[in-house]
Amino acid sequence: LTSFDMLMLRVHYSPEFKNGMSRTEVATRLPSVLTRQNPMGARINSETTAGNSARWNAAVQTALGARVSASERVRAAEQAIAIARAERFEDVRMGYSYFVLGRVTKGLSMAKGQQAFEMADRAYATLPNTGLQRAFVAAQLGAFSIADGDSAATLAIVRPYMNIAKASGNSSLLSTLMLLEAEALDMAGQASIARSVRLDTQGWARYGFGSEKAVQARLQEIASLSPR
Repeated sequence: LTSFDMLMLRVHYSPEFKNGMSRTEVATRLPSVLTRQNPMGARINSETTAGNSARWNAAVQTALGARVSASERVRAAEQAIAIARAERFEDVRMGYSYFVLGRVTKGLSMAKGQQAFEMADRAYATLPNTGLQRAFVAAQLGAFSIADGDSAATLAIVRPYMNIAKASGNSSLLSTLMLLEAEALDMAGQASIARSVRLDTQGWARYGFGSEKAVQARLQEIASLSPR
């Protein structure tokens, strides 16, 4: 179980909640329960967070949607960036806008995709407590450096975020970073260490991806990036 799983279980079995309570009764008690069970959540600084932007939300949803063309997704992601700039967002939405652009462009242009992810990392780097967001970016940038055949750059990109991914309980992210590390080690001629890393990855990958078939698909996907 991840730390988030355990938090949900502790909340579920909190003494404030009883069988038969209405949705409203639960909602009334929930904030104080969460504050007690997860005090860190109450310390998040909301002063730098701009108000809700329906335009930005719509642009991101369109960019990540499956019912529009690739060009429409790119335009929507670029629009999200433009909205974030115009509304002067001072939270993670600027970085996420670039992250979305990277996702929708990397299949069309590796150079543009890589540039977008680099911009996402720069935006996240200006904010506190964005280690997890930067870890997701690192997984993307690590894939690009594998494709470039640069094992040293890959290790430098992914290794700083291993503990962050592990602490977050995000098994799929952690296993992806570890598989990138293993591929980089193989490229660097350290095959025995690479095998050990892949072996250590198995448990995290099965938990994160849900099936052996999905694990093998991710392993093959990362291996196929290598120019070897």
